Amino acid sequence: SIWKETWQIVTQKNFLLFVTMNFLQVFHTSFLMNFAIIIADNLLPKDMLSSLGRSLLYGAGFVLPQILTLVASPVVERIGSYRVILLSFYVGFLCSLAMFLAGPQPWLIVVYLLIDISIPGAVFALFNISVSDIIDADCAKYGRKTPLSSMFFGMNALFTKPAQSLAPMLVVTVLNSYGYEDLVRSTGAPDASPSGHEELRRVMFQMLCLLPATIAFLQILVWKPYSLRNSHTATAKYFDT
Repeated sequence: SIWKETWQIVTQKNFLLFVTMNFLQVFHTSFLMNFAIIIADNLLPKDMLSSLGRSLLYGAGFVLPQILTLVASPVVERIGSYRVILLSFYVGFLCSLAMFLAGPQPWLIVVYLLIDISIPGAVFALFNISVSDIIDADCAKYGRKTPLSSMFFGMNALFTKPAQSLAPMLVVTVLNSYGYEDLVRSTGAPDASPSGHEELRRVMFQMLCLLPATIAFLQILVWKPYSLRNSHTATAKYFDT
C-alpha cells in the first residue's frame, strides 16, 4: 500500500540524511537569493562599482553555477557526487570563516559572494544523482520491480520546500531587530546616516559569513554518515521525468 511504501521511504537512513542536507542547502540558497544583493548594496561602497559593474556582479550569480557544473563534471565522474558534495561543504565553510576573520573588506566581499553563490548553485545539480542512488538502494532492499521515483522526488520536495519561506522569515526577523525595517522605509541612502546603520551593517556582515559557515558545518555533520558513496561506479539510475 502507499502508506507502507511511504513508511519504508521515510525510515531509510540515507534518505533522511539527504533530505536534512538538502533542507539546509535550500535554506542557504534562499537566503542568498533574497538577501545577497541587499547585503552587498549596504556593505560595498557606493563608488566602488558602477551600476553596470553591480549588475554584472549580481548577474554572475546565475551564470557561474552553470559553468562550474560543467567544469566539475569530469571530477564527479572520477570521484563521485558524494565526495564532490562533501568537498563543497568544506570549501564553503572555510571560505565563510576566512571572510569573517578578514573583516568587511569590499573586494574580498565581492569574491566571497561569487564563491558563495556559485558553489551551492552548482552542487544542486548533483542532488538528483543522490536521489537516484537512494532509489536504486530502495529497489534492491525491497525487491521492487518498479522504482518509486515520483514518491522519492515528491517527498524530498515536501520536506525541503518550507526552507524557502523559513529562511527569509528568520533573516528578516533578525535584521528588523537591528533597524532593517527603518532602513527600508527611509528615503535616504544608508550612507546618509552611517552611525544609525553601522550596527545593522555589522550584523549583515556577520550574517553573510556566519550563517553559511553554520549551514556548511551542519551539512558536513549530516552528510558524512551517508553511505551511498559510489554512484560513479554504477550504471542504473532512476530519474523523475
